[in-house]
Amino acid sequence: MAKVGLINLGCPKNLVDAEYLLGRWQGQGHQITTVPAKADLVIINTCSFIRRAKEESIETILKIARLKKEGKLKKLVVAGCLVREFGTELVEVLPEVDIFYQASPEYLPAHSAVRYQLTPFFAAYLKICDGCDNLCSYCLIPNIRGNFRSRTIEDVVAEAKKLVRQGSREINLIGQDITNFGSDRYPRPALAGLLRQLVKIKDLHWLRLLYAHPAHLDKEVIQIMAREKKICKYIDLPLQHINDSILRQMNRHVTRRQIESLIQEIRDTMPEATLRTTFMVGFPGETEKQFQELYDFVARAGFDRLGVFAYSREEGSAAAKMPGQIKEQVKQQRLKKIMLLQQRIALDNNQKLIGQDLIVLIEGRDQQGFYRGRSQYDAPEIDNQVRVHSALKLQPGAFVQVKITKALPYDLIGNVVNSRHKGTKF
Repeated sequence: MAKVGLINLGCPKNLVDAEYLLGRWQGQGHQITTVPAKADLVIINTCSFIRRAKEESIETILKIARLKKEGKLKKLVVAGCLVREFGTELVEVLPEVDIFYQASPEYLPAHSAVRYQLTPFFAAYLKICDGCDNLCSYCLIPNIRGNFRSRTIEDVVAEAKKLVRQGSREINLIGQDITNFGSDRYPRPALAGLLRQLVKIKDLHWLRLLYAHPAHLDKEVIQIMAREKKICKYIDLPLQHINDSILRQMNRHVTRRQIESLIQEIRDTMPEATLRTTFMVGFPGETEKQFQELYDFVARAGFDRLGVFAYSREEGSAAAKMPGQIKEQVKQQRLKKIMLLQQRIALDNNQKLIGQDLIVLIEGRDQQGFYRGRSQYDAPEIDNQVRVHSALKLQPGAFVQVKITKALPYDLIGNVVNSRHKGTKF
């Protein structure tokens, strides 16, 4: 039996795919290693969301192929979105690869499948749906991931219970559009019904929702989030733009007025909620006036977390054929301008937390001697960290009460107030 290593590229959704893939190899008796250089066989789970991701995937494949040429590796397997997008074309382009693994376009995980967890034992991603039917003009996800499809409520709950039995205290719900969950199976979207079942799971402390589409997030879900203590008061709401003309060309199925109404609904119902969003600058035809509208909106909205991406012209997307493609230099200037604005907003928001107590999930320790952790307002890997000073030893996976003493543009610093907090009563 072989030692199998994995290199995962891309988003948490891809990471979950990798966990199921490794589970299959482990189920066949192979040994899993976290050090690819020590493996007999390496799986590269690729991303191809944008051009740069494709380039990184190819670069990684060629790098690992050199290990094979040097006799340090027996087999190279490539899986993931690059294979889904290009299929058999890759056989001629990448002869170094022994196996191209392509999952069925209709595949969805089931709770009975073996899964080799790659995240820390105390936190897990749970994919509740896959694919997408939104057909945003800049995006190739429907081509790569297929049509939108959901798991059943019963199957998701069964896997959540299994993850909690294995030690997970935080579960992050993911999918291309989790707010549309169940629309293909039930008379109407069923995310609210799913949440009602998940919060009943004993020993689950945090339940987080990621990737909520603004056209599909409804009042019922917002009200459940506000009411249920186990659900993190955190909404990841990718808006992409605010100008109505750009939103139409993006095919986002939402208007500026609807976006503003939704944000107001969230803040009225759940005032303590952290709101994260992403915007795209340099979409084809974006004028200086339209960009300024976006900039002014960001300045007024005061988002807690915000990411900005420069539009990437992807062959095969509707937007790639649109006139008015923006020069890369202009895109980068616009991106930098919004990020500098957001840095000031983030610092101002963080400074308001000085003196407050937060419940923090400890993840590890940094080189400066601080413990690293996250509050319910921070998603794993992409958001802020809370750097914690404690005279007592803290274990990864522990929930502690921390008083915030200092604010940085993106991180917080604080002292432990209560190291025995169980994380069940906020």
